[in-house]
Amino acid sequence: MRTKQKDEFYGWRIPENAISDGTFFYEEYKPGELRASLLPYPMRVKQKKNKEYLETTKGKEVAPLLPEEEIAIVPSKIDGKKVTMIGPSQLMVMDIVVEPRDNHLNRVFIPDTVRIIGPSAFGNCFSLHEVILSNGLFEIERKAFSGCVSLEKITFPSTLRVIGADAFQGCSFSSFILPSSIVELKENPCSNQRHLVSLSVSKDNPRYYSPKGSNVILERETKKVISGCNRSILPKDTRFIGNKAFFGCSDLKEMDFPSSLEAIGENAFSFAGLKKAYLPDSLYEIGEGAFCDCEELKDVRLPSHLKEIPFGCLERTPLTKITFSESLKVIRFSAFSQCTSLTELTFPEGLFTIEDGAFYQCKGVKKIELPPTLTHIGNFAFKGLTSLAEITLPPHLKEIGEGVFSDCSSLKEVKIPKSVYFIGIGPFSHCPSLTSLKVEEGNPFYDSRENSNALFETQSNTLLQGTKKTIVPKSTKRIGALAFSGVEIEELSLPEEIEFIGRDAFEDCTKLKSLVLPNSIKEIERCAFENCTSLTSLSFPSSLKSLKSLFFKCDSLKEITLPEGLLSMDEDALDGCESLEKTTLPASLTFIGYESFSIYSKIKKIVLKGGVKQRKSLPFLEDYLKKHPETRLSIEE
Repeated sequence: MRTKQKDEFYGWRIPENAISDGTFFYEEYKPGELRASLLPYPMRVKQKKNKEYLETTKGKEVAPLLPEEEIAIVPSKIDGKKVTMIGPSQLMVMDIVVEPRDNHLNRVFIPDTVRIIGPSAFGNCFSLHEVILSNGLFEIERKAFSGCVSLEKITFPSTLRVIGADAFQGCSFSSFILPSSIVELKENPCSNQRHLVSLSVSKDNPRYYSPKGSNVILERETKKVISGCNRSILPKDTRFIGNKAFFGCSDLKEMDFPSSLEAIGENAFSFAGLKKAYLPDSLYEIGEGAFCDCEELKDVRLPSHLKEIPFGCLERTPLTKITFSESLKVIRFSAFSQCTSLTELTFPEGLFTIEDGAFYQCKGVKKIELPPTLTHIGNFAFKGLTSLAEITLPPHLKEIGEGVFSDCSSLKEVKIPKSVYFIGIGPFSHCPSLTSLKVEEGNPFYDSRENSNALFETQSNTLLQGTKKTIVPKSTKRIGALAFSGVEIEELSLPEEIEFIGRDAFEDCTKLKSLVLPNSIKEIERCAFENCTSLTSLSFPSSLKSLKSLFFKCDSLKEITLPEGLLSMDEDALDGCESLEKTTLPASLTFIGYESFSIYSKIKKIVLKGGVKQRKSLPFLEDYLKKHPETRLSIEE
């Protein structure tokens, strides 16, 4: 059903059989009961004082209605059916459920028939500053008023029992009093409230309490902090800190963690203002992202018996030094990602796994000492350590992930131990200073044959990783994906035995001016020469049957001669060759994909070797010529 409002936005689709008043749409979700969901586009209905407004607010203390305010009055009934729930929004755009965005709504009046305010019901209503809740309200679900940055206070009815996680995330409360009627807080309802300085609980609440002066909400039975604020002090008997308990408390600069503390939940202090965190030895568990994005956190002491540092625990913090516990076994995904102020990493003996991206983009790290017990380094674990000049891999290392030391621009030499049985693609890609790459003798899976300064997979004779001093030996059969990516080579000689070049093999070789491709090559994968900005010309061997998209951003490439024997050009085959002036198409060519030539290219001449008959069989060539009348076609029989 379409709404009939004059400001209707026809990109939205409301549920079938729903009723709309221009602010909400109403649908029957239970027999005889309606759910009201806020429309996500800006409303234009402005109401002044009227009979409906006066009756709705009768007996309640509300601020006077301003003449130009945009308000919403939810009716208690429509066609004899009660409105018992608000949200969540079920509007669809391209069959994707969306949350409402700011609709300039200032005030909302909810009738006593409503029992539930659903997830994200008023999410991101940035202008909403007053909500009159119904006396029959039972539950406010997760993120119901999330992002309502103008909402500074709210009064709860005595019937309210449950408040969901992040129900008032990002609102502008300065104080929050949990009423005695609440029997369940699913998580912190007041996360990311940067102005919140006072938290308390009504004395008669049977499940939650707030010790005097603490400014925290605790669960009585478990001694778990559910919610904190910028002036919180942890009680001495605190055992647990819940998920997102102090999320976004940017003015919380210090916190004394009591010796009774056993666990810290996920994102408990994310985006908090802490400058230091000395964690007690009583702590046995830290949740994912517990201290991530604490922009002033420079000093952290971890518990001495901690065995695992969780996912994203301290990522994007300005740590200058970290001391790991002797009991540490695993560092999880992105645990210290983008800690750019770290300068040195010394790991304890006993550590056996560093997971994906654990120290990604820690640009200040100059020295790493890996323990002999380490067996696994995950994908991109040390990617982007631009200050790291050397690394010694431990003797029992078994797995090296994809791109593990990629973008380490100062790294000069690496030796792979004989214990390694798996190496991901591009382990040292974009390491322009790397000149020495060797494999310890005795490794059954990998080698660095004939002093080539390259890493090879022994069985397949695939060159997996090269350096700027690599000499490709005659035994090479394949060039692997990302093998020379970001390597500062100007020219390279490839032996006649090579049959395959992998994707992105020479990507970002910005100094590469010439490359002779041997006649043995049968396949070249996509983007093999992407961003080779100094490459001016390239000829292909007759053994090549299909041309894929290889040259994106090859800005200096002016001429390409395609070999006789080539059968097809894939979609976007020459896309990105903006300086290309001439190309020769062989008579054997039977297929050209959509936009095989860049729409931005300056091709002056296309030579067609197969005559008029071939021209008729290549419709996409005709399309290109119509769009580029300046291009001259030369047909040769």
